[in-house]
Amino acid sequence: MTDKLNDKLNVNLLTTQKDIKNYIKQLKSKLIYFFDIPEELRNHPLIVSAEREYGIRKSVKKGYDVIHNYFFIEELVQCKNWLDEVIEKELITTFEDFNSYYEFLQGDIYENACYYKYNFSQDELSKYAIDLNRINFKCLISCNIDDFTLEYTQNEIKLYKEKEKRKKELKKWIEEFDSCNSYEDFKKLICNFNKSKFAGNLKFFLFNFIRHNKEKAFDIVISYLNNEYSFGFEKCLCLIYEPQKVYDAYNNQYYSQQTAKKYKKDLKHFIEDLENKNIVLGSRSYFDEETHYFIYQLVGRYENSSRHTVEISTYFDTFDELAAYVKYDLSYCDLSKAILPNLDLSKYKIDEHTNLPIQYQNNLTYILTKQYDRHRNCFSVVQTWTNENCKIIKSYSQAFKYFFDFVHFLKKDLSNADLLFCDGLANIKEFDDLDFTNTRLKSNILDKLNIEYELIENNDFEIICLYCNFKMVTYQFLMAEH
Repeated sequence: MTDKLNDKLNVNLLTTQKDIKNYIKQLKSKLIYFFDIPEELRNHPLIVSAEREYGIRKSVKKGYDVIHNYFFIEELVQCKNWLDEVIEKELITTFEDFNSYYEFLQGDIYENACYYKYNFSQDELSKYAIDLNRINFKCLISCNIDDFTLEYTQNEIKLYKEKEKRKKELKKWIEEFDSCNSYEDFKKLICNFNKSKFAGNLKFFLFNFIRHNKEKAFDIVISYLNNEYSFGFEKCLCLIYEPQKVYDAYNNQYYSQQTAKKYKKDLKHFIEDLENKNIVLGSRSYFDEETHYFIYQLVGRYENSSRHTVEISTYFDTFDELAAYVKYDLSYCDLSKAILPNLDLSKYKIDEHTNLPIQYQNNLTYILTKQYDRHRNCFSVVQTWTNENCKIIKSYSQAFKYFFDFVHFLKKDLSNADLLFCDGLANIKEFDDLDFTNTRLKSNILDKLNIEYELIENNDFEIICLYCNFKMVTYQFLMAEH
């Protein structure tokens, strides 16, 4: 009986070895990818080695997570999507002990790795000949909170310049739209446009096209709206052209007859509401971070509702062009994202609803929030600067999966942080390098720190309130006739 059992095990072992060789051959030829390997063989040492050699499995970061008390490896693995395209997906593998972690990595424990708060045993040091001089006990990020200030960072300036270069591409497309003299020209252009990286911003180009030649654009744009998916732009046209003219010309052929009638009826009701002044019109202006154009926007919304019904945008290449258009009245104007180094404020009307560029802001309040987010299972740091009217002028929000990056970012200053629900802090044996002044912690951690404390009531309502420190800032509009 024992001999038969051994024979069966030997046959299964030979079959598995044969399968592994076959899978490795297919991996090399890129006939299969990570998820094509049976789950029980995916972490087989020979399979893993082959995937690493052929670039199908790439290590991103690894190390010890003290909060969860395990070792981890983050990898990118190649697989195919439903379009049969090769893509990369993130894979995280965890290990309860160093031995299994080391064996899986086949000794590759140094590069892109962090072992913050892990104490290697003497047995591990000798068994694996670990070189502590090569071990990173700090973090896996290079930046810290000092790199994120009210002033523009080097990275932000670089990104700003890149957006300015991208603006030249936008201008080329604007010229292409402006050159259309018929709906046939427009259809050909749209075919190419839909393949471009700007395809999701059609309204931007339509508004610029209309502004370039309002009369020529009407027949072309309305023909497009009559033959394509409706996205509500016909309502925008009612604030640019005579509403009845738009209504008479709008007859969508893209939808079924019943659906087309519904859209036509909706347009009729919109025009009636517009004429009966049920729709309140207001204006605002701002610098758009994406296009790097300055925008004057007319906004229509139903009375006693914050929901926008329609928005009409006029785009300006420079701030001076916008300023002249609004007659130098910067009320309800947000320039906080713009870099305008030589702005003479004496030339403009400015009130409490004006958001000036950062370098012209005074008396700002800085708010720093540090916490463990138990819902997202990560640490977060939010920096916010608000003006005297509680409007957010600038903010940064950082999320950290690992405690060592959170600590490094804050330069070990965890004072006033909310770590009440971070149970994994109990895994830390020494806290000498961390500043926990006025930090919200559980009693077992405070006992370790020898800090006196008062017990507080632990209820969900109190904790939920911690996430509601800031009011949402919404625009208010000047009442204005178009």
